[in-house]
Amino acid sequence: MQAGDEDALEMKVDSALAEYLQKCDAGNYPNREEFLARFPELRDQLVDLLQAVDWIEKLAGPTTENESGTTAPPPANTGRGSDFLNQTLIAKTLPVGVSVENSQHGSLGPTLDGVSREFSIDVPRISSLSQIVLPCRFGDYILEKVLGRGGMGVVYSGRQINLDRAVAVKMIRSGALASQEEVQRFYTEARSAAKLDHPNIVTVYQCGECENHHYFSMDFVRGSDLARMMHAGPMDCQRAARYVRDVARAIQFAHDRGILHRDLKPANVLVDEHDVVHVTDFGLAKLIGHETGLTATGAALGTPSYMSPEQAAGRSDEHDTRTDIYSLGAILFALVTGRPPFQGSTVVQTIMHVMHRPAPLAREVLATIDADMETIIAKCLRKKIEERYDSAQELAEDLERYLLGEPIHARPVSRARRLWHWTMGIPVVGAILGDRVVEPTRLHRWAQRWLIAAACSAALGLFAATIPVEYWLADRMPSNVRIAAGMLGGNYDQIAKFISQDLQSSTGTTVLAHATEGSVDNFGRLLDGQVDLA
Repeated sequence: MQAGDEDALEMKVDSALAEYLQKCDAGNYPNREEFLARFPELRDQLVDLLQAVDWIEKLAGPTTENESGTTAPPPANTGRGSDFLNQTLIAKTLPVGVSVENSQHGSLGPTLDGVSREFSIDVPRISSLSQIVLPCRFGDYILEKVLGRGGMGVVYSGRQINLDRAVAVKMIRSGALASQEEVQRFYTEARSAAKLDHPNIVTVYQCGECENHHYFSMDFVRGSDLARMMHAGPMDCQRAARYVRDVARAIQFAHDRGILHRDLKPANVLVDEHDVVHVTDFGLAKLIGHETGLTATGAALGTPSYMSPEQAAGRSDEHDTRTDIYSLGAILFALVTGRPPFQGSTVVQTIMHVMHRPAPLAREVLATIDADMETIIAKCLRKKIEERYDSAQELAEDLERYLLGEPIHARPVSRARRLWHWTMGIPVVGAILGDRVVEPTRLHRWAQRWLIAAACSAALGLFAATIPVEYWLADRMPSNVRIAAGMLGGNYDQIAKFISQDLQSSTGTTVLAHATEGSVDNFGRLLDGQVDLA
């Protein structure tokens, strides 16, 4: 097999595996055998990779559950011994004498009322070597269901046994395989959130390590999140403004205590059953004025559609409170329009758009949005950090004015300024003025073509203007004009006759047409000076 064929095969394998993992992360677990049947030529490679995935997942913590709340089925036997591997690893997770099929029942500790309760479910313990079917015992917690997965962590709903309260438990997704940097960032999140006692920020109860799994527990918010609520379509502006106002107040509380969130997005804003918002996931939090070493300059951290331009560019030294304000504006834009301000076909394209394209106006996406809402969003989404709101409190106050029907303090960008910013998006203009444009729109490309054509036309016109007028006068024409006319009776001969008649009638000069052997002969005679026109 040639190198090119090997690369193509490897790309197919990577693409197929990525499709499988994306469906698993979304909670839509494919049937293993049906999936492999779709790629018969890739079966051997995919079986090996899926076995590796199974092993890594078993080191990472409890199994996931599907949307209905039932535990996802174990992987089908691939014919390569994976069933044996599964049974061996599962057996290692249980106390002596306990199996998955017949776990021991027993008291799980005192409850708030002091009465020891018996659970009627099998609750095998999780160990550092594997994951087991939910529900399971994890230290002082019973893990019941997977709430969600992110790039680094997985969150479970469950109960804290000793205090008999509902909690959410977050663990590092890679479990026992977590790197030191992942562990450090995980505890940074826990410590950052634990400092913030605010009604609109999820409360952290406890953090630590159990069976080599790092975790922290927090308040369990019953309800939904803004990302799921967006599935119903654009939200009423008043409702969206109320949500973002409360989030802005919570973020101001964090800023006052020296903490930047840096990963604000709809999925990280929970809405409880009383319609109250709660900010969660401080996984990318940073202490203002302190560099932890976890965010290297040049690393773009965050969610592309909601990250600020300075985050997209990896300029971590420029992150300040206004970085979170940009993300709040992006959330508000997404709520009222039904989509984020930037959403390219790939992650890289989205990042490029965030860095180099001006944010669209909300009413360009949805005309029913009122002008004040558009103005507030536009101020948050300014590319230059100094042009945004100075603080989250300032944003919250403007949203409060909007909700009360009072005049807002933000002012819309003037037409002249908008035209200037748009013009700066033309690559040739940006290059001349020192503002590099990487991702121009189609309209900007057309504008560039017209500008280049206009510049060329102007240059030709200027050149023509420098030629003395007398040169163009008829009396400057030679007394005889010689034309290379091509073969007799041909197209060139007919054109030459037409030109001869026109020149003689308009200038009075004598025109002589010379028969030639064709265009090559015409060109040669013109170069030799034998004719004046060809």
